[in-house]
Amino acid sequence: SMDKRTECPNPDRIYHASVDAAGRILLPAELRGGMKLKQGSRVIIEAEGGSVRVTPVSQAVEEAQAFFK
Repeated sequence: SMDKRTECPNPDRIYHASVDAAGRILLPAELRGGMKLKQGSRVIIEAEGGSVRVTPVSQAVEEAQAFFK
């Protein structure tokens, strides 16, 4: 359920980033902090109708475990 998802500090905020020559996108510090992402954190990247969703692996595992309880 959405209420169990990690929430960024301001979920209605639009963040801006750019893609570097290697194809990397730097997530803004406020967003990384709110999602509890640190250097080396693993994420799942999903393409959805022209958009991209980034989910911490730890969150996806918690959601899967809750689903099977």
